[in-house]
Amino acid sequence: MLVDNVIPAIRAKWPAGETKCVNIQQDNARPHVSAKDPTVAAACKADAWDMEIVCQPPNSPDMNVLDLVFFRAIQTLQERHNCRTVQDVVAATEATWNEVSMETPDSNFMTLQSCLQEVIKAAGDNNYKIPHMGKKKLALAGKLPETVACDPTVFNDGCTRLGEEDIDKRLRVLSQEIAEALEMAEICNLLEDMGL
Repeated sequence: MLVDNVIPAIRAKWPAGETKCVNIQQDNARPHVSAKDPTVAAACKADAWDMEIVCQPPNSPDMNVLDLVFFRAIQTLQERHNCRTVQDVVAATEATWNEVSMETPDSNFMTLQSCLQEVIKAAGDNNYKIPHMGKKKLALAGKLPETVACDPTVFNDGCTRLGEEDIDKRLRVLSQEIAEALEMAEICNLLEDMGL
């Protein structure tokens, strides 16, 4: 798809005289080609072009403790209620919030810490399974740790990868993404003000 369709389309539509430096961003969905695929990399560099396939940074629900488990737990509890109106949903959510165990936040943050380690192992990719630690069993045995210690090898590998990154380039990309997001937020605000 990239080699036969996307890259040729970019080249055909790219304004003449502009830089030939292009980042093609894809999400981290498993069906996408690896950013390091040799065939794609060769197509990106052909004919004096400087294209690069980059994956979006991990912005998955696994990196947000609320999305990772907390909202899921609330939703599961909420589904037990028969909601037909918005008021029913609000009432069920409040009732569910009151049912949440005090241990839930601790458990959620431990799951988040485990996921962060998996992201480091996967070099920022999302091709991993959420690890299961048997937290309930550990808690019953009085052996549940307060934090998940990062494996030293994983930590060192992550630091090595970070050391290989061009931080200035990453900051420029991040700056551009933030500027675009702010611009889009402004457009959305204007549309809301117009009642659209």
